[in-house]
Amino acid sequence: KGNTAIWLEEKKARDAQLWGCDTSNYWIVENKLYDLNKFMDIHPGGKTWLSMTRGQDVTDFFIIHHLNETKARATLNKYYVG
Repeated sequence: KGNTAIWLEEKKARDAQLWGCDTSNYWIVENKLYDLNKFMDIHPGGKTWLSMTRGQDVTDFFIIHHLNETKARATLNKYYVG
C-alpha cells in the first residue's frame, strides 16, 4: 500500500473512534452522517473520491470543492441519516 492508502485507512479508523461507532458505510460532514452509497454513480465529480473517503469526515473537502454550496447542500441533505 502507498502512503495515501495508509493515511486514508488511519483517518477512517480515527474518525470512527471519534464517533464511537462504525462509520465505514457513511460520510461525515459537519458532524452529521450521510449515506452517499446510492449517490456515488451520479456524483458529478465521479465515484472515485467518494469511494476513497467512505467512513471519513470529509467536511473540509466538501466545503472546498463545491463551488455551488447551496446546490451541494441540498443534494447532501437528501442522504442524511443521523
